[in-house]
Amino acid sequence: MDMKKYDDVFLNYLNEYEQTIMKTLCSDKQIVSLLTGVENPKIPNKSLMYKQVFPFNYVPDTSQEAKTFITFYIEVPSAYNSTLKNYYLYIGITTHESLMRTGSGKVTTLLATAVDNLLNGRMDIMGIGTLELVSSTTSTPVESYHTRHLTYSVKDWNKVNSIVKR
Repeated sequence: MDMKKYDDVFLNYLNEYEQTIMKTLCSDKQIVSLLTGVENPKIPNKSLMYKQVFPFNYVPDTSQEAKTFITFYIEVPSAYNSTLKNYYLYIGITTHESLMRTGSGKVTTLLATAVDNLLNGRMDIMGIGTLELVSSTTSTPVESYHTRHLTYSVKDWNKVNSIVKR
């Protein structure tokens, strides 16, 4: 990492982390299959980016057709000290109720399981630690759509002068 291009804090990595997560989700065969309904999809499926996989906490525009979506965003709610801070990765898996049932189970549960298998315990997605699942909850954000929310935490460096080398 070129330290000269970064200021004092590592919020500069948020965009890099978002891009890594987006590419990772769109490159997983099971996730792409569940999102598209295609049994053996081609991966990576970049056409899902900003159409069914979004790096923010909402689905833009009202969809006129029933679909399944993954949204995600990153927050930094706390810094432990000048050396470490905590990131939270929030993932929402939302589907129309007409798409909820599959031959293998509920699509939101299947996608949550696939996402968790892909991300939980990884050290190469974001931060310096291991991504750890903190919670899995559900909601119904709008009529006919259901969401499963996954929350992960990971630690990262807080300031450049706190480390020798990233």
